[in-house]
Amino acid sequence: MQVTKPGNIIQHSYASLAEFAEYQRSHKHYNMGKRSAAANREFSGVASINEACDKALAGLPEDGVKVLDTSRSLTDSAMRQVSAYDMESTYDVAGSYVDMGRFVTGEPECMIQTTFDEVPVTRPVVTIVSNINASGGIGKDELRDRGRLIVALIKAVETSGRSTELWTDSTNQARKGYETIDEYYRISVKIKAASQPLDMGAVMYAFTDPSMLRVLKFNAMHALPASEQRKYNVGSGYGYVVKESVCVPETYGDGAVYLPAVRLGDNAEETVKQVLRDLGIG
Repeated sequence: MQVTKPGNIIQHSYASLAEFAEYQRSHKHYNMGKRSAAANREFSGVASINEACDKALAGLPEDGVKVLDTSRSLTDSAMRQVSAYDMESTYDVAGSYVDMGRFVTGEPECMIQTTFDEVPVTRPVVTIVSNINASGGIGKDELRDRGRLIVALIKAVETSGRSTELWTDSTNQARKGYETIDEYYRISVKIKAASQPLDMGAVMYAFTDPSMLRVLKFNAMHALPASEQRKYNVGSGYGYVVKESVCVPETYGDGAVYLPAVRLGDNAEETVKQVLRDLGIG
């Protein structure tokens, strides 16, 4: 975990979903024992921190994801150099598998060795950031449906020939008593770098599973210094949901597509659909 403090934001950043999950497994503070196993499952879909970590690392199957069309949108995606891999096969006396034609004719160099060379390529990159925060009264099925729309957006962008850089965000505003103050706490988890292939299991978990927020990110908030925890209701309400984008370009880069958090009374799916309409995606 990397700790930074850009301006009035305390930011805890994790380089991958695996790093995030393993850090929470080894730093357990969120008390799930206050509820029964059944109540925990109703709220977050899991009964323990370990179960949430296991799901994060194993990933989830792709289920219920719609097909979206991005052919006429995102034309101003930032061009960025990313890595691709060039595959080359050569014949040798040792290798990965045998060429039977050469083997039966007695050719010594009858084995095929495949090598993968990393080569830089330039392609448009779309950074997608989802603030997965949600009020406690929003049902876990609503969060799953909202997440599936986000995954549909990600798949549509990837299949359009662009690369994606993917983040989950959790931005909370501090309070002093009942009043909000101009201080924020942000947890950023990189789910995919622009040069990485799309891991649908990890993407499905990070963006659709309620335990990503309601277990792992709640637990992650305990990494705040004790002097800061009261401001963000750590151990009770676990933060104040911020729908507005707060220093998104400074954190995630110019042009990042930011999907806002949801509060009680919001239509969780509609918050994503509005962003899709703004991008010209349908």
